[in-house]
Parts: sequence; C-alpha cells; structure tokens
Amino acid sequence: MFNGSIGQLVRYVYLRRKFPSSRIAMSARVSRDSSLGNGVRVLTRAKVGCSSVGRFSYIGAMSEIALSDVGAFCSVGPRVLVGLGGHPTSYATTYPGFYSSSASGAKFFGHEATYEGNEKTVIGADVWLGARSSVLGGVRVGCGAVIAAGAVVTKDVLPYQIVGGVPAKPIRRRFDDNVCDALMDSKWWTLDESVLRELAKLVDSPLEFGLAAIRALDTGSSK
Repeated sequence: MFNGSIGQLVRYVYLRRKFPSSRIAMSARVSRDSSLGNGVRVLTRAKVGCSSVGRFSYIGAMSEIALSDVGAFCSVGPRVLVGLGGHPTSYATTYPGFYSSSASGAKFFGHEATYEGNEKTVIGADVWLGARSSVLGGVRVGCGAVIAAGAVVTKDVLPYQIVGGVPAKPIRRRFDDNVCDALMDSKWWTLDESVLRELAKLVDSPLEFGLAAIRALDTGSSK
C-alpha cells in the first residue's frame, strides 16, 4: 500500500492524527513545533518547519517554509523557499559555526555571537508565491500580494503589490487604492465558510466582494 520507509509511514500517521483537517502528502514533512490551520494542504516533498500556516493555504511540491507565519488562503507554488536564514557579511567569515551553535549542519567552534540572522518571516493572507520564488528571513509580505515566479524577495512587500525580479522590485498594485482598502478592511479571510460561499459569487468584482465582506464582518460572521 505504501512505497515509503517505515519511518516515513510513522511520520505520515502522526501528522494525519495531529492535523486531521489538513491534507499532507506522505513524502511531506511538518515539524512538531509547526501548526496547520483547517484545510491546509502540504504537497509532495514539501517541508514546513517551526512555522504556522493559516487555514486553506496550500504549500506546493518541494517547497520549504521555515521560521515563518503564513496567512490563510495563501497559494505557495512548487519549489518555493520562505524564511531563508542570513549570514553576517561583516564578520571575518560567513560560516555559522563561528558564531552560532544552533545552525544546522555546521561544525561549531565554541563561540556565540549576537548576530540576529533568523528573524521570523511573515506572509499575509491571500498571498500568491510563484514557482521557485524565495523570501528571505525577516521579510514581511502584505495581504493579497503576488510574488512572481523566480523572484527573490529581500525587502517588505506592501499589501496587494505585485513584485518580481532578482532582487524583487514592485511592478504594480493589483487594484486601485479604493479596492485595496476595501479588501484589507474586510478581512474576508477571517469569515465563516458559509459567508465565503456567498461571497464567491462576487469574486470577479473585487470592490463589491470587499464591501460585501465588510458588511458580513460588521455582523460578526468571522470564524
């Protein structure tokens, strides 16, 4: 029935029991200190470590999420890297074994420095991370943003902004300010599933969608 190793099977059963509402590929890995919201999908050979993933987001095949908070309804394409750790360029060497005992895979030489290279990365709700894109550690990506395929994000990204390139630069906003403001104010990603099913009818009219979501939010229909 299963082609994987016994260890892989044990891990798969553990994750199924810990996250019964999520769908996790047998070859995927989710660390014990991570959390997954309702309906999250973690696809083939993806890895989630020391991170939280909001409801209904999916993590594409062979993507890696580390030391990050990923919002709800995010679309993470294949081979995406989020939460890449940094190395100090002002030290005599960039090799982490000379300043950190916690760096994975590095030989430690006995000295702890104050380098803050592992800040948490924050990905807002409804973000699309294109295939093979990368987001460095400590970066904040606003709600509704789009990261183009292959982009390397080194700086914070505003809500509903589209960025691309290496390093990533702003291309344009997805909508005008009125629409962006309405969608941000609506916090639609917090609403009950029953409300979202009604809002789905307006998905091709972003302003109407946002305004309707605001009305729903005002009536206390959040999850």
